[in-house]
Amino acid sequence: MRVVSWNVRYAGLETRIAEVASRLVDSQADIVVLQEVALPLLDSAAGLLENYGYVSHVDGVGRAAAGPYGRKPFGCMVASKWPAVPGPNDWRLDAPFPELFARAIVSAPDGPVDVTSVHCPNGSVDGWKKVAMFRVLAAALAQPAGMRRIVAGDFNEPKDLLPDGSIVTLADVDPAAQPGGHRLWTDRDGQTGDVHEWEEAVQAVLGAEPAHDLRDAHRVVNGGVFMPKTHFGTGHMGRWFDHILASPEFRVARGGVYSEWLDEGISDHAGVWARLA
Repeated sequence: MRVVSWNVRYAGLETRIAEVASRLVDSQADIVVLQEVALPLLDSAAGLLENYGYVSHVDGVGRAAAGPYGRKPFGCMVASKWPAVPGPNDWRLDAPFPELFARAIVSAPDGPVDVTSVHCPNGSVDGWKKVAMFRVLAAALAQPAGMRRIVAGDFNEPKDLLPDGSIVTLADVDPAAQPGGHRLWTDRDGQTGDVHEWEEAVQAVLGAEPAHDLRDAHRVVNGGVFMPKTHFGTGHMGRWFDHILASPEFRVARGGVYSEWLDEGISDHAGVWARLA
């Protein structure tokens, strides 16, 4: 099966939604995992994709009340060419932004697949709420799914990917320089925490030795040596923020990055894809 994940950038999406759908169709994806679908466009995006053969869709908004910080102006979605139903829901209700997780059980021809679309928000804006999202996700991934599993999306991490497959998080912790020490950071909402807690939360999901058995498809394919960057933002030279994680029942046959979707300004993120067998 071919899986594509893409943060489609909610701002101005109404003027780009047809182009977004066209690129997804051209990708020949069987399962599409989207982030930052503007809330007013969730239904029209689903309808447009249905016209192109994506007969099922599950979003993260309809089955969750707003979290303690209100809703983001966008949500996540899973769309599939095969039948799909909403997956277990309770695990995400403790997240600061439950709508940024969308989980579906897809009835693929060779058996069911548990698919989750993830958007962990920008830490410079949401600070420790981003870390809380990682913790909720790590706890969910530590539980057995009972079937094959795919988790994909925009994680807003890491800062860097090293040749050995390990990551440098945006917590920017150097344990060798701070043996047993603590470094506190206060976000714009006034919440203060130890950056080591940020490090641990991200490593539990995306690290070389995570707290689950899923593998990053693109690190499997590229060995951590080189991957085109998936997002360029103010003040940095690019990040590998977008990932497709797959459970060990899958063989990662191929994977790559649709850099042209970023280069042509269709979104501020590239799409990422994986062929799973």
